[in-house]
Amino acid sequence: QQQQQQQQQGQGQQGQGQRRQQAPRQRSMWASGVVGFSSQYSRAEHSAAQLLGKPRVFPAAGSDGRAWSPVPRQGQGREWVRLRFAEPVEARAVTVYQSHNPGSLVEVRASPAGAEAWRTIWRGERYNHVPSRPPSDALTLDVGGAAGDAISSGDAISAPVQLLELQLDTTGWSDAFWSEIDAVQLTGVPLRGPLQGPLQRPLHGVGASSLPPAALHST
Repeated sequence: QQQQQQQQQGQGQQGQGQRRQQAPRQRSMWASGVVGFSSQYSRAEHSAAQLLGKPRVFPAAGSDGRAWSPVPRQGQGREWVRLRFAEPVEARAVTVYQSHNPGSLVEVRASPAGAEAWRTIWRGERYNHVPSRPPSDALTLDVGGAAGDAISSGDAISAPVQLLELQLDTTGWSDAFWSEIDAVQLTGVPLRGPLQGPLQRPLHGVGASSLPPAALHST
């Protein structure tokens, strides 16, 4: 009987070990709010609000008013948009659905929940000058930092993230060439307990468009 109890106890400990080794549950979220942007083509078609929710253009390719397209500002080589997601997560991946001339995205920054700092979590080279590029793509970026190491194209961030900023290189854009983004998805591990610190609020950097409450769309 003692041997049987020891065997059952060992099996129980083994089961607990297996449960501990299971990967944490992840959640994928579409952008639910626009916090700020540098520019947009108009307040309706090609506006920053078109980024909210699931893709409505992709996998189709081509210019479409249901995707965001910024307008290059004079003397500026980059345009950006800041998006809010439903809840803070430990970020693992960001997927950007590029529906027209993909490849202008060169940097993604994140704001730890409850803070006003921005950190680069991904940085890449512009590739829409490559003839073999696809007409549209879903670019998935690993932002989790495998084994806690800093990823080569940015910095791993362990703090919960609820805001993302996308930066596009608009150098050389013209009436004949520009890029459009259809949707953005954030994947990460939800928090296990309540978030400490102040609730996340809209952040505006130098040159940012300050949006009135009615413009902070949500889905």
